[in-house]
Amino acid sequence: MPISQGAKYRLGRCARTFALPDEELPVVTRERTESAFGTVLLTIRVRRLGGQGDSVLGAPASARKYPEKQHRMKKWNEPSGRHAAKSSGRSAIRTGAAVLALVGLSFLGVSAFSTSPAEARGVADTVRSAAPAYSAVFTENFEHGTGVVDLDHYSGAGEQTYTADSGWLANCNGQIRSFNDSAHDNMGNCYPDEYSTSKLDQLAYALGIFDDPSGATAESNRALTAFTGANVDPGAGVELKTVGLASLHKGAGRFLGLSLESAAMNCDTGKKGPSYGFAFFDENGNQTSVGSGFEPCNVAGKSKVKVPANDQAGADTAYVARFASSGSILFTGSSVGLEILNGNGSGNGNDAAIDDIQIIDVTPVVSVSFSRPAAVVGHSVRLTYTVTNTSDYASKNGWSFTTSLPAGLNVASTPNVSSDCGSASVTAAAGSGQVSATADLGQGVASCTVSVDVTSASAGTYSLDPSTDTRLGLDASGVAGVRFVDVPLVSLVMGAVPVDANHDGLVDVGDSVGYSFTVTNDGNTSLSSVTVSESLVTGGVSCVARQT
Repeated sequence: MPISQGAKYRLGRCARTFALPDEELPVVTRERTESAFGTVLLTIRVRRLGGQGDSVLGAPASARKYPEKQHRMKKWNEPSGRHAAKSSGRSAIRTGAAVLALVGLSFLGVSAFSTSPAEARGVADTVRSAAPAYSAVFTENFEHGTGVVDLDHYSGAGEQTYTADSGWLANCNGQIRSFNDSAHDNMGNCYPDEYSTSKLDQLAYALGIFDDPSGATAESNRALTAFTGANVDPGAGVELKTVGLASLHKGAGRFLGLSLESAAMNCDTGKKGPSYGFAFFDENGNQTSVGSGFEPCNVAGKSKVKVPANDQAGADTAYVARFASSGSILFTGSSVGLEILNGNGSGNGNDAAIDDIQIIDVTPVVSVSFSRPAAVVGHSVRLTYTVTNTSDYASKNGWSFTTSLPAGLNVASTPNVSSDCGSASVTAAAGSGQVSATADLGQGVASCTVSVDVTSASAGTYSLDPSTDTRLGLDASGVAGVRFVDVPLVSLVMGAVPVDANHDGLVDVGDSVGYSFTVTNDGNTSLSSVTVSESLVTGGVSCVARQT
């Protein structure tokens, strides 16, 4: 008959209790073998889920080895004093070897014990992205169309259009052109200033050489150019602004970065060059600064490019530099626009061109894993969130997530929260079903982790999918699962009560001995078909457990 959890059955006295260590949840097999006493023994063989070896429960004490496991064993209750001396003689009581046989043992509701170690390990397999590549959400290289075009009449990739302050759309400012465009025949808004038009072409050429030092495409490279003419100050202001916004297909709350290239001339004449600032703006017009004070004439690491003579302009030198945002911007909008401002409003100098603008999505990825695929009900498993940086390895500050654990899975009574993420703030209240964190990924950091212990009071498999979490500044990857299972824990106590028939105070020939056996289900699952066999008593003992 089944033995319910916590129930005791009157069967024995000397106890052996076999505990299954929490960290080595078993795959159980049973082996029927003959003991040295001719008794049929039932061996419960416990294979660790990781396949690291076996523990054997139920073998004789002399054969049992526990080099690294902890187990609990009550000592045999031996007679004391005069009774002890008498028992050691010829007619002494032979206590024998009681064998607890879990015949047809069934772990109710725990079919998972038949799972192979390989299958068990597979429960917690998690797909992760290691150093995921960043992706472009906006690109402009000014190569759409042909000929000379003013910025506010240009249509780029995806029909993207642009505008600027009026001073940057006149007097040789705001022209998209290349070295191949004849300065004499295609002056655009420079007319009649052929010299300034020639300088625009040289700026586009310098950017072409920067991209391709072989010069193969330098003459055809198109760029947004400015060489303020007619001694008119354009004024500090917007030099380029997107009219439409680029949609962030994965939604709001993304880490974005900006890169572009700029060439400047007249840097060595004492004239002040451009001083750029950059900002993203969202669908509501809210702006987020991306950087300021970028000066291609003065920035460290700029390249010096010699440009050939062109129409009215002789050979010259340009300085070219690439801007890349020093850190990633946590952008909360669902679509993004770009504004480029020039803080130098003077028409004296301030001669430059811009090319290869790119807004990139560099949102890191969060994945989850459990420290082991399965655990005993009531014990803890380590849940770890790994946040992996994109391949740019730029800083990503202020990301966050909130996980609602599946019903039945909770933060352990001792959460043991830890994190190696920068400025981490983790909330995981003991017994709750929620874990949340806000933290940073530092510049050059490949990944960081947030960990907490979780547990379950009931058997079952629990899965976590971070894509269902509330996330800010994080993508999600993979699904992880953990299985909590019931495990049997039984004890056998064997008792011997002698009846002194001749009242001589001794247990000797002619006296009788009453044996009792008590089996206790100390585990957290019901057992069935439990029997006790004792072969050393004349005629043997075989009984089925009955609840007391």
